[in-house]
Amino acid sequence: MSVSVVLLLAAGLIYTAVKGRKDDNLTANFDIHIPKPTNGWRALPHGPQAYFLYGHPEKGLYIRGSVSQMINDVNPTPDLDRDNLAKLIVDNTHDNMPGWTAVVADKVEAKGTSFRIVRRSEKRHVVVTAFAVKGNTTFLVSLSGRDGSAAEVDKDMTEFRQFLSNFEMTKTDLSNW
Repeated sequence: MSVSVVLLLAAGLIYTAVKGRKDDNLTANFDIHIPKPTNGWRALPHGPQAYFLYGHPEKGLYIRGSVSQMINDVNPTPDLDRDNLAKLIVDNTHDNMPGWTAVVADKVEAKGTSFRIVRRSEKRHVVVTAFAVKGNTTFLVSLSGRDGSAAEVDKDMTEFRQFLSNFEMTKTDLSNW
């Protein structure tokens, strides 16, 4: 066998080994540790689609969390990371929600992850959603207000960012699952 054939075979084996290696960070699931919101927020009953729901009776605001996890040794949507998910939400809002505006805003660092914020609004409703994506875990936290409470959302953004910064995502061991 010639040297070039051996080198070609070696390169092919290395490529196959690297491509076949599972990226555990891309396919892992994460536990979400939820901080307690500041004074005035109450835990509210919620349906199965919500991970948690808090309401602030004086301000008329709601904070809702939801999570999506896939247990698999592949990540079916590796391109749908935090920033691309935020961009997709903005694009879908512009395409499908007449009268609404949507903008990608800042990033908030948290423990073991970070959130990208998207602000969507129409004349009587404001929804600010923070997206965190890590491995096969996607986590959303929304702050919303309607009618007279819509203006309160923008006033509460510093507190909302502080709340987000106290979330923590830690890797889940699913080896026995």
